[in-house]
Amino acid sequence: MKRYAICKIIGDGQEPETAYRPAIHDIIDPRSGLRAFAYVTAIASNPDGTPVHDWCIVLASGKNFALAAGNPDIDLLPDYPLDVKVSAMATPTKTAAFGRLMARSIDVSDLSSADGYRDLIRALGRKQDAAFHEDAFDIADD
Repeated sequence: MKRYAICKIIGDGQEPETAYRPAIHDIIDPRSGLRAFAYVTAIASNPDGTPVHDWCIVLASGKNFALAAGNPDIDLLPDYPLDVKVSAMATPTKTAAFGRLMARSIDVSDLSSADGYRDLIRALGRKQDAAFHEDAFDIADD
């Protein structure tokens, strides 16, 4: 199963133990003792290598997203196919998602006019990387 998330960027940039990474990286599956999620992420960097923002977009693949739910450093985005119209999302779901983005100081003014979920994901990704394209941002399911 795959899900998009907005994650706080953690780490101090020192390789490899404390490199900049999304918070979802550090979630361990208590049953296996292994990292719970494989992921791809877009993190914009300043010339000195520090992140431009304190958040990043992630596409994670894992079996138990309940391990990430409720983590204050991870905002799981609604679990919808990319081709769903944003207007088709339940109002409380959409309102909660936008509220979590605003709480991370993410400007949502350009997101609220997104026609489809794909447009919303693309707009979030382009806040990190101008060349971001959701079709190239993929990971194999576990």
